[in-house]
Amino acid sequence: MRPSDIVLLVCLLVFLGLTLLPRSRQRTVLMWAVLLGAGGLGVWLAALGRWQAWAAVGIVVVTGLILLGVQIFGGTKNQKRLFWVGGILRVTYLGVVGAAGFLLWCFPATDLPRPAGPNAVGTASFDLVDHNRIDKFAPEGGSRRVHVQAWYPAIIAAGSKPKPYFTKAEAEAMAEPFAIQFGQPKHTWTHLRLVGTNSHPNAAIQAELGKLPIIIFNHGYWSLQMQNTVLMEDLASRGYLVLSLAHPYDSAAVLFNDGDVIRVDSSETMKIIVESEGLPELETYLGSMDPGMRYQALMALKAKDLDNLRMFASSKVWRDDIAFVLDSIANGQVGGAVKQIVDQGDYARLGLVGMSFGGSTTAGFCLRDARCKAGVNLDAMAWDQAQYNATIPAPFMVLLGDPRANRPNADINFARTDYMYETVRDAGLLPDKYRFLIAGSTHPDFTDFTDLLRGPARKKIMRLGTISGQRMLAATNRLVSDFFETYVRGQDVDFPAAALTASPEAQKHDVSYVRLWAEKNGVE
Repeated sequence: MRPSDIVLLVCLLVFLGLTLLPRSRQRTVLMWAVLLGAGGLGVWLAALGRWQAWAAVGIVVVTGLILLGVQIFGGTKNQKRLFWVGGILRVTYLGVVGAAGFLLWCFPATDLPRPAGPNAVGTASFDLVDHNRIDKFAPEGGSRRVHVQAWYPAIIAAGSKPKPYFTKAEAEAMAEPFAIQFGQPKHTWTHLRLVGTNSHPNAAIQAELGKLPIIIFNHGYWSLQMQNTVLMEDLASRGYLVLSLAHPYDSAAVLFNDGDVIRVDSSETMKIIVESEGLPELETYLGSMDPGMRYQALMALKAKDLDNLRMFASSKVWRDDIAFVLDSIANGQVGGAVKQIVDQGDYARLGLVGMSFGGSTTAGFCLRDARCKAGVNLDAMAWDQAQYNATIPAPFMVLLGDPRANRPNADINFARTDYMYETVRDAGLLPDKYRFLIAGSTHPDFTDFTDLLRGPARKKIMRLGTISGQRMLAATNRLVSDFFETYVRGQDVDFPAAALTASPEAQKHDVSYVRLWAEKNGVE
């Protein structure tokens, strides 16, 4: 919990303590002062987006009315009745204060963990317009727009304060559509305005570090470009220039620097769900226990014309977004204060990482574009037919959620990407292809939200797994950073052995069964 949360709860408990003192005018004054102070603090927090504080405000209102009624009408003079009524009220009050505190604890609103690298972190953003590409998803047509946020090693000026997870404008533009998109109450994430990051807005880049290796990040479908801020800050602190792309109409919401907001169309959401349910081959691939049936279903899916299905169409649009951003930077089309930042990037040392659909996009780009020197998929299925039974030329790593986190008896020997990133005849043989399962994790654990919820809210709100948020973030950061140190920066960090030792939750995922089946059945 935040210090302000603790102060709020302490005020409510102090009020309870005051009720145990002998009646006096001084006690009454103190009770009202503490109660009104708690109410004012609660309202202030709620106004900042800490909606969980409304429970404490409700306690203040009800308690104030009871206290006012006692003062106006007087209390009972029967000492026995006074003892029992007072006792019941105090126990009830303590219980509801405990419930209010539990709600604040479930949504802790604590600042993000500090990154592990030696450098301070800055952040800046810029917009680009691709005048050579019509946005096929825009209802009114027009050129495709992309919003980019950068994280980088920075020089922090005196008095600079880190950016909150959501600025006020970001909370107003993004919090509600993101929550609604995932079936959550619309105010679920407004309190992220109070969560501090480690990134200083528009700080100067550390020019003395020279050219910096580049990491491109792609968010999950219907999600937000800052969903993995912890990872991006960690990479930036280690000397990388990280660029996170927001993909309009597939992101829950994109806030451009000129104030324009593009939110996801909820009607498209249902269309995508219906389309994916209309693919029996995909259902067979994901549901069968037989390697042969899986392979046949996947090859049948690969042979289909799926270009008009939204998620497959999005896959190409997102890849084109990445290429456009890289080309724009190379052609000097990024101006203003951010130009110095992007110009310090070494685009010959380019890595990509993405979560969920962003991971699929990362794999698709690395399959086709030689600029990719290494790629990471954070728990994604491939919505790109070219990836099926194909080898990605660049080194590639996939981190997998643990199906046992929600289904204790689930089969962990099969993952959705077992027939991808290398051909079935090479499965498990290529030394630069890595697959690790993070024990106790679920799909949403591969985001910052793994450490933004506690207790029952973890499953109720985001269906998070049993692994602690801090351990999940630490394991993800270590595996990803060591992988990029090895294949983008060219440093010997004893990957993956050192990362696996530091991250005991990570287990190697073996796909050799695919190769053995292919060899036995003469499948190329």
